[in-house]
This record gives sequence, C-alpha cells and structure tokens, in this order.
Amino acid sequence: MTAVKNFAKSLMARTIRSASRQHGFLDLADRLKTVVPDVTEQYTTFKVNDEFLETMVRCLHGFQMSLVEKACNRIDKSHLTVVDIGDSSGSHLRYLQSGEVCGDTKIDALSVNLDPVAVEKIKKQGLVAIECRAENVHQHQEFKGKEVDLFLSFETLEHLFDPISFLHELAKTENNSAPYFVVTVPFLPKSRVALHQIRSGNMADMYAENTHIFELCPDDWRLLFQFAGWEVIEDDVYRMYPGMNPYYFMKFLWKRFAFDGYYGCILKRNTSISSRYKSW
Repeated sequence: MTAVKNFAKSLMARTIRSASRQHGFLDLADRLKTVVPDVTEQYTTFKVNDEFLETMVRCLHGFQMSLVEKACNRIDKSHLTVVDIGDSSGSHLRYLQSGEVCGDTKIDALSVNLDPVAVEKIKKQGLVAIECRAENVHQHQEFKGKEVDLFLSFETLEHLFDPISFLHELAKTENNSAPYFVVTVPFLPKSRVALHQIRSGNMADMYAENTHIFELCPDDWRLLFQFAGWEVIEDDVYRMYPGMNPYYFMKFLWKRFAFDGYYGCILKRNTSISSRYKSW
C-alpha cells in the first residue's frame, strides 16, 4: 500500500506542476524556491514533509505571487506598505522583499496572525508581526495610522467568522485612500458551509488554521466583495490539474480527495455599493 500511495502522490505532484506550467507561473514558483528554500514549517498544524505537499505549496505560492506582481504593477510606486493578514510563516513577505516579484520596489511589511506560534516564527525571520484576530486588525495600535498600499490574505477568508465585516472595516479605514487587496481562497463550483470536522464526525480539537467555516464559489465571493466595499479588477481560477493534457484525468481524484484548486483576485477599494447599505 505504501508503494501505491507514494506513486499516487508523485503522480499528483507532476499534475500540479503541469497545471502550473499551463497557467504560466511555474517559472515564478521555481524562482521563489531560492528565496525560501524550506517550506516544511509553512503551517502550524501540520508539516510540509513530502514531495506532493511541497509541490502543492510551491505552486500555490507561485499563483498567489503572480497576482501580487500584477497588483504591484498597477500601484506603480517605488515604496509600498504591505499588510499580510493571516500570514502563517512570513514566506510571502520574504518573496516581496527579495525583489523576485516586484523588482526594486521597497517593501514595508506587516504580518498579522491570531496564532502566537506563527507570529513568533515570523518575528524570528526579522519581520514585523502582530498577534491579532483578522477581524480586529483595523483596531490594532500597530495598524492605526499606517498608510497601506496593498493587503494580502491567502486562504484566510474561509476561516473567518465574519468575512463581510472584516472586508468592510478595511475598505472604510480612512488612512487607506486607494488600497489594493490580493485574495485567494479554495475554489468550489458551489457554495457551502464547510466545518469538515463536524461533517466527518472527527471531533478532535479545532483551530482557526485547520477549520473552514464558509467555502463560497467565485460568484458569491464577488458579490460579497462588492457589498463590503471592494471592486474586483482581475481574477482567475487555478485548477491543480491541466486542461487538454494527459494529466487532465486527475481532475476526478482532486474532486474526490481535495479542492479543484484556488480562486484568486485583485481587489480595489470602491465603496460606491457598500455605502448604499445604511445598516452597517
């Protein structure tokens, strides 16, 4: 069984790389590996300790940072203040500060996480990190008065109790005159309440990092973004299997054992719709 399992994982890793190449960000994912050679401790609740998991993480980072690169090009400033909300390791901010994504742009970075283990891990890398619930970051002293150019939030919204208030509070913060926001979430064709541990009957302790609450489809995320004060200016779906390719048949395995992939978008503050709701 071990040999079969290892073969399946190796096949899925090759599938992910093939899909990433087709999407056009495999080269970026490989370059980022030189910035953060070890992603074993990317998360707190499990280790990235085999070929399949590392490939999945590396290529997901490539997708995420390809969106960040596009956002940075839109901002077109030589000095950016970037706040990564839900950051579990500091990897994305290190990518930005390395110059591999946004060239010579100077990056003033702030990381936010509820998990004290993640915060300590990030601080050890020389980055500024605060321990704070994402929904309350707008109230934190370290954040108040900060002129933010770009927010990042990767695989975080699905973990939040109230993603609408979180998004709206950032959109209406007065010191953010025209920020951009890069978001990625799991891709699902149909929205659902997740809470997989309860559905499966696995009643082990649940943590913010490993508990999805709302898993929405792209159409529903787009509606919530507009309602909360953000305009979608570019988005994409990264499926972890390629189209029109011998590896395409792997889509059936992904649908059975994991998500198809990830939905990512670049948002720009636009409160023209959110301001019409009078009961905030």
